[in-house]
Amino acid sequence: MSRCPRCGAEETAGDEFNACCPHCVGTNPFNAPLVEAPIKDVKEIRFYSSKGEYGFLSNFYPCRIYFGIEVFESVEHAYQSCKPNDSAIIEWIKNAPYPRLAFVAGHNLFQKDIIDDWMEVRVKIMKNLLTCCKFYQHPDLADKLLATGDAVLIENSPIDSFWGVGADGEGENMLGKLLMEARKKLKKEREEERK
Repeated sequence: MSRCPRCGAEETAGDEFNACCPHCVGTNPFNAPLVEAPIKDVKEIRFYSSKGEYGFLSNFYPCRIYFGIEVFESVEHAYQSCKPNDSAIIEWIKNAPYPRLAFVAGHNLFQKDIIDDWMEVRVKIMKNLLTCCKFYQHPDLADKLLATGDAVLIENSPIDSFWGVGADGEGENMLGKLLMEARKKLKKEREEERK
């Protein structure tokens, strides 16, 4: 049985415990009343920058999150802090003045400084950061995510063909997929709450 590292609460039935706990972190937008935000009638939304109408979808978007017992200034800070095996590097990334610097530091680590199972756990970490932290701890961002309706969310990165679509536009778009998964879960939970 997993427990919250901050308050000791046990995991909820059927859910694997995530690093963000409703007992000690803000309100839960998955159970919040449904806000009737206008839903965009678009087929796809491409985002990359943390600025503009859909900048909130970017991991570089400034939003303080609690992950485990730590506080991070963005999802990018938290994600990149999970990668190193050296506490001094983790601390530097955590305190990087900008998300871009956390990204650069995380991408320039020597292989010897990266946790052994990084490639196996990175998607799960990102999923937790999005569904259990960013949109869980920030109901205003959850409302914006819901307002994207059924649009396909595409991280339009010209350099990353795993998290985004890459230069050729044919990449995996894993960040977009995880955002759509978070949106689906959020929508379902809020609709159930309305019943």
